[in-house]
Amino acid sequence: RWPGLSVKSPKRNASEHITVTVVLYNAVKGGVPSAGDVLAAIDDLESLYRSCSETGQLADHTFDFMKEPLKVDDVNQISAKLTYQPPAVQVLGYDQFPTA
Repeated sequence: RWPGLSVKSPKRNASEHITVTVVLYNAVKGGVPSAGDVLAAIDDLESLYRSCSETGQLADHTFDFMKEPLKVDDVNQISAKLTYQPPAVQVLGYDQFPTA
C-alpha cells in the first residue's frame, strides 16, 4: 500500500517555471470514434491552440485580466454554461473496450 506523499507542506521554488498540461477527453456515441469524430477533435485542439495567443508568466501585464475578481455577470455566465456543458447525454459502452 502506498503511504502517500512524504512532503506535507510543499513550497514552490520561485526560480522555476510552471508547466500546465491539459488533457481533453472526447466521448463518442457507440464508444468508437468515426473519422468525423476524430476530425472534430482535431479541430477542437487547433482552435484551442489558436486561442492561446500569449505565453509568459501570470505576473506579466499581459495576464492582468486573470487577476480581476469575478463579477456577478461572470458567475451568472458560468452557472448558465454548466447547464449544458458537459452535455447530459448518456455515454454508450463506457465500460467496454472497443474492438475492431
